[in-house]
Amino acid sequence: MSASSEKYDEWSENYDQYVEEAEKKGHFPFAGHSVVLETIKKTIKTYSKGGSILDLGSGTGMLDRDLAASGYEVTGVDFSPKMVEIAKANAPAATFYEFDLSKGVLPEEIKDKKFKFIVSSYLFHSLPKEGRIAFIKSLRKENLEDDGLILLGDVAFQNETELEACKSSAGSTWRTDADYPVYDEFRKEIPGLVFQKISFCAGIMALAKNEPEVTEKAKEGNEAEEESQSESSPKEEEKGAPDGQEKATDEQMNEESDPSLKEYSPEEIEKWERVRDIPGETIISFGTNFYQAISPYEKEVVANWSLLAENLQNLFGGTFTNNDLLVFRTQALTTYVKVNQVLPRNEKETDWVCRLFAAGFLHNRFPGDKIDTNLYGLYLGLMNDLKVVFNELAKEYGNDIAAVRKDLANPSGTKVANALTIGLVERKRR
Repeated sequence: MSASSEKYDEWSENYDQYVEEAEKKGHFPFAGHSVVLETIKKTIKTYSKGGSILDLGSGTGMLDRDLAASGYEVTGVDFSPKMVEIAKANAPAATFYEFDLSKGVLPEEIKDKKFKFIVSSYLFHSLPKEGRIAFIKSLRKENLEDDGLILLGDVAFQNETELEACKSSAGSTWRTDADYPVYDEFRKEIPGLVFQKISFCAGIMALAKNEPEVTEKAKEGNEAEEESQSESSPKEEEKGAPDGQEKATDEQMNEESDPSLKEYSPEEIEKWERVRDIPGETIISFGTNFYQAISPYEKEVVANWSLLAENLQNLFGGTFTNNDLLVFRTQALTTYVKVNQVLPRNEKETDWVCRLFAAGFLHNRFPGDKIDTNLYGLYLGLMNDLKVVFNELAKEYGNDIAAVRKDLANPSGTKVANALTIGLVERKRR
């Protein structure tokens, strides 16, 4: 037994509780954890009503319990004896093997078997970097059915910029012994690989055996697009739209331009008690619905801001640290410049863009939080913070978004870096 498996054995009894509590707080590395699992399950159920599933790094069997109960033939593999023991109790209809996957091979009993779905959650960051891409290729070639699908959920990032921003935010909680997947690196070696961002530190990479047919089917449940680097959000009303997921064009800055927008009655809106209850298939629709749900608290918050601000500092603690604000700003700007040809052209557009990104950030960090004055206060603070950044960029670059995009790729010492860090030096840790 390896030292790592011993650590997970010790962790096994409290693992699920620990992950749940960390996610509720929006903490690295488990922010978005439940959304990763739910998105994988929904994609599978949308794609096929039955079939065999191989779960690599099955842990306590939380992903497998519902799938096995829904009639899928589930096989799980994990290197922790204690985790496997708990998984068998959680998902008695599934089959589990105790096996170390770090060498990039499957257990002897299933090494020649083919599966409709091959999935994993929070495994690949712990596998040796030099062998994991080869492992994925081997799974696709040798163990995936002709119309099968691979879904890999993990602490994962679209690009190196997002990884570095998260690393800075995570501080001492960043695992130096982990090698978190970066989609831009993986897709160079694996044709057809697509990526769906779930939170600031979580994502899902998807790969089909037969790319054209499978990608079209999976799109219904996973919304993961091709190598255009589009980052769609899960088509689940209860999940909303994480920040930066919808690649909004200039025309989509106006609410009327998004065909997915739907008007809700006051009675329907009243039923949205927490952030996760707010529907929205795109960042535009989610942001609009979020504003409808939160707007009744605007007057009270604005009138009592001097009193509320201090309360927010204590209530949300680490959310307003320099590192967290830098991550929020960087992710918002990175997403914006990828898909727009000019910076926001006036105050109205700036306000609208910042409103969307603030709403998306809150969806990722606080999905279970109540819709109330505290949430509106946090939303207002984030929106105004981002407006300062965009106004600074407009002052320095005008409408030359190409220059912003160029400097953002290597920001050290540039005007982009100055804009992203504006006010952070003086800001005290709250």
